[in-house]
Amino acid sequence: MLSGLWYEFLNSLNEQMRIQDRHIILADNTLTHHPPSTPPLNYTGPTPSVLTRVKIHYLPPNTTALSSYLIR
Repeated sequence: MLSGLWYEFLNSLNEQMRIQDRHIILADNTLTHHPPSTPPLNYTGPTPSVLTRVKIHYLPPNTTALSSYLIR
């Protein structure tokens, strides 16, 4: 169920960025968020689409505070 919500969010975000003609990078360090190219083995929800406007950069665990500091 949660994977389906994640993929719906990514699809919606990708569509919003397409409408605004923007490209973004989404930094993520949550291990439960699977990349759209490799959904979990037991996933039965809608097929994840190819993201054309959103790039996901997966951070190592426990680096959120450090990455927030470096982005500023």
